[in-house]
Amino acid sequence: MDLQRFNQQAGQPPGAYPVSWQVNGVTLDARKTVTFRQNDRGQLTPCLKPEDLLQAGVNPAVLSGARRNVSCPKLNALLPGSTVNSILLISGW
Repeated sequence: MDLQRFNQQAGQPPGAYPVSWQVNGVTLDARKTVTFRQNDRGQLTPCLKPEDLLQAGVNPAVLSGARRNVSCPKLNALLPGSTVNSILLISGW
């Protein structure tokens, strides 16, 4: 296993991870599994489904214009100005 990835700021590999999902400081789901993919800048980005975005309070009209065949929409393109922050917590050590 190549551990070089963990020397970088976004060192976690793409995959599905359990997360405590928060929007604007409010926990929406403390045990949600989210798939993360690597974007064109090498950073991980969450792949959120339309129902996830609705749960987060996104206006349904915004989602009606989204392309349905995209498996991992670019959130910043769909929601200009949106940001994603993640904190890796390691337990059980």
